[in-house]
Amino acid sequence: MIDAPTAITPNDELSIQLYSLASIGLFSDRLDEAKLKQAKSLLERGANPNYTPKPLNTMTLGESTVFSNDLPFLKLLKEYGANMESSSLSSNYELQDYNALDNQLDRKKFLLKGKRLPLQKAISKLKDDYFNPDLHEICKILYAQSSVLTDVKLADFIEQKITSLYRTLLVKIKIELEQAIAENKRLMILVGEEHETLNSAMIEVLIATLCAHHFGFKTFFTEHNLAMYRHLEKYGRRLARGNAWGTSVTTYQFIRQSIKGEIIPIDLGHYGAQKLPSGEYEDLSCSKNNFDNRSEKGCQYRNSVMNEVADQMAKGHVVAFLGAAHLAGMLNDTFLKKNFHVMTINATGRTKEAYEFSKDQSTAQSYEDKCTEFLFSTEVFSVNITPQNSTSESVLTPTMAIELINKVHQAEINNHCQQNTMSTPSVTSEQSSSLPSSHNTPPVIFTYPTVMSPQPQSAATKRKREEDETLSEEQENKKQKVDKTNWWPCNLL
Repeated sequence: MIDAPTAITPNDELSIQLYSLASIGLFSDRLDEAKLKQAKSLLERGANPNYTPKPLNTMTLGESTVFSNDLPFLKLLKEYGANMESSSLSSNYELQDYNALDNQLDRKKFLLKGKRLPLQKAISKLKDDYFNPDLHEICKILYAQSSVLTDVKLADFIEQKITSLYRTLLVKIKIELEQAIAENKRLMILVGEEHETLNSAMIEVLIATLCAHHFGFKTFFTEHNLAMYRHLEKYGRRLARGNAWGTSVTTYQFIRQSIKGEIIPIDLGHYGAQKLPSGEYEDLSCSKNNFDNRSEKGCQYRNSVMNEVADQMAKGHVVAFLGAAHLAGMLNDTFLKKNFHVMTINATGRTKEAYEFSKDQSTAQSYEDKCTEFLFSTEVFSVNITPQNSTSESVLTPTMAIELINKVHQAEINNHCQQNTMSTPSVTSEQSSSLPSSHNTPPVIFTYPTVMSPQPQSAATKRKREEDETLSEEQENKKQKVDKTNWWPCNLL
């Protein structure tokens, strides 16, 4: 027996009109002033701001509004009670898939797939436009009203995670630095990132904050060659990716603007560049002799170059931000651990369970698979901030993320000042002279009077460092000359 069709109420008719009006702006310009007034009139007369036509996989009003980047209309919907809960499973068609699963393990696997919910999908379509101020405001609205799968607000969850990780890393870095000093080595904090995730960017900004403000670090290595670095230096954008922000852009801007750190590109062999008689590497903007920078041989060559450059350029303790797939090779296939005491951090946010679930068991294990598995070994400390279902990846902008980390940092500093319970003394002006010469920083809150400049690794290395320190301003300006090239084409390498 076929059910009788449900009668359409007057309010339904108004809601349909409102939805049709919103669809006008879909993937195009936002509603003009006249259309916005018409939308307000429909809402005043009883149109449902949460109306979603059937089938259920059709976009909601909120999603349509986000797709068209229409901040005024989104604010209007919010004013009339629209549900901006971007992570709410109760308001989207994927709830049916989720509820159809019989046990908690299957439900967990469903979430581990990283499925984005409808409003998140809308935001992700505009992710490359994070420089747009209106989109930033839209994200702030969604973030404030979003929650994780429990009744915990997303904002509270993220702040608690940052605070917990801040305190944990502070202690771990302190321990590793003490060990490096005992070994008379420089400390390298080797961070493995995903090149496209906000989670990695937030962890890197947090590590940079801790190292600069508590331990006096000023030097940070990145996975760029010279051409990539020049473009980032000149434009603050990534090459060949339009407005895509990327992990490295967020980290670069924070280090340069907030902590005034020195950024040194060390992936000089990225395109197969060879070392010249002068000791410098070829300045390439594309692959040479069909060099495959993602192959096992290509990665091993790049790792060996990064190890050499890092040893030459590190005047003291450093942080290196590289694709996570480089960690295994850097630690096991080079002399990195002979030159540095290394603290290794997995900042991808991946878990071993999620990785095992997602990898293709039917194909032979690739070099990148082997490198990824190393991330879950006992040699690597894995950290994470954002929830597994990537909610914050959609409703947080890099600017918002940095603001959150700064908020937590200031709260921890204030807490220290008020309680004065930190066990490690602050550095004095006399003691600061014992820090490596590159560490001329503002007052350090958490550091060590026993830190000494490590001994040079070789006479050649010492000469190279002296030459670098006397590099003329003219040469530096020449180094910044703009060039066009391609960015790395993968997530971890």
